[in-house]
Amino acid sequence: MSQPAHTRWRKVFWWNGVADVYVTQDLAYLKKARVIPNYDVGAKLSESELSARYRKFEESPRDPLETGIVTRPMPMTGGRPDLGILPEWAVDYLLSMDKDAYEMTIVSGDLSGSYASHYRNEKTGRPAKSEEFPNISTHSNYVGRPGNLPLPDSGGYKTNVIPQSAHEPSLAFVPYLVTGERYYLEELEFWSQWNSWGTAPKNHGFGSNLVTWDEIRGIGWSLRTLAQAAYIVPDSDPMKSVLQRELKANFDELDRTYTNNASASVLHIMMRNPPPEVIPNPAPVHLYEYSPWMDDYLTASVGYAVGLGFEYARPFARWKAEFPVQRMINPQWCWIVATPYRVIAQNPDGSLATSWADAYKYTFLHAVKNGSDPGTTACDTPEMAEALGLHQQGEMLGNARSSGGYPANMQGALAAAVDLGVAGAPEAWAKFANRPVQPPHIDPQWAILPWNAH
Repeated sequence: MSQPAHTRWRKVFWWNGVADVYVTQDLAYLKKARVIPNYDVGAKLSESELSARYRKFEESPRDPLETGIVTRPMPMTGGRPDLGILPEWAVDYLLSMDKDAYEMTIVSGDLSGSYASHYRNEKTGRPAKSEEFPNISTHSNYVGRPGNLPLPDSGGYKTNVIPQSAHEPSLAFVPYLVTGERYYLEELEFWSQWNSWGTAPKNHGFGSNLVTWDEIRGIGWSLRTLAQAAYIVPDSDPMKSVLQRELKANFDELDRTYTNNASASVLHIMMRNPPPEVIPNPAPVHLYEYSPWMDDYLTASVGYAVGLGFEYARPFARWKAEFPVQRMINPQWCWIVATPYRVIAQNPDGSLATSWADAYKYTFLHAVKNGSDPGTTACDTPEMAEALGLHQQGEMLGNARSSGGYPANMQGALAAAVDLGVAGAPEAWAKFANRPVQPPHIDPQWAILPWNAH
């Protein structure tokens, strides 16, 4: 067996036969503690769907250093069941307490070690911390340089088991929550540090473990992992205070950069105006395209962090949640266009759009199929559906009939906005919940309800 650098594995063997005791957890208690999002129980998979998922699990490679049903190269794009605040199989387990779903969740937690994201301090024997190694970088431009990590001697071995923060599932949190096994605790600690290191040390704030340099979805999933670790690591663990400091440092940076920054985007997206001297002249041919679905991942994640009890995350979370709310109710925007693949958030000169109206105009023109004018195409009309290439009036952009389309991805962000008390959030949620074109069901990991919803 070839074991790549920075990986580890766990395999459980029963002595004198497998124990036949299976303990179910109290879902109501877990929800009351806000340790998991308010998943809609009605979204759980049917018995036949669970059986089909389990068959795929049984057919998947699950030996040490394999990945089972977890996506083998995390950078692979497209919808898949391991993305979300929690993976689909973990949500299935929590909602059903099905024994097979439990096995899928636990084994996926075991296989979290198969990815090269594990750096241990040789002196302490504990997962390495950013505070201990402020100049660390796992980026290819830095590995092998003096003072940084040496190049691993792979002996020519190559693997497609590749970690990436932008597509990182939460593999160890639920297993640790329900078992208390140290292996899963360390997985949370390993990943919470590794997520920040894929850049220049100054970008991750040296010892601050900042993840705010990453792409939008990478920030969202990394903050989720860091918040889960900071929440559940025992108070007696030396890592506890470190994780608490790191999480607060990230939200302090987000507040400085966005929440309390007058030059941040009027749309409440993760963009700032460039200084006038760097705005290109003549105007660029291609406007900056912003991914609202990635932003929805981030909004749901930071709302979840507030639910875990990190009140210092609330200012940024409220600021961020304005974006999904306004996409549904802003009079200068049409809710049909709330979930496109891209939002165009810049003016032709490269500066940020200063109004929702301008951003809507550019976004509509980017999405339109027949050259229609955004100024004369009324919202939620047959004419708009035709202009955008939709099947019918009342259908949102972004594969509205799909159980994992962009409208489904938006649900957790809107639920977070309601829970955070953002102005207009109940109206936005009601419009979204009652939209005329919906899939028969959405994937369980996206089926998040506001806490006051039934």
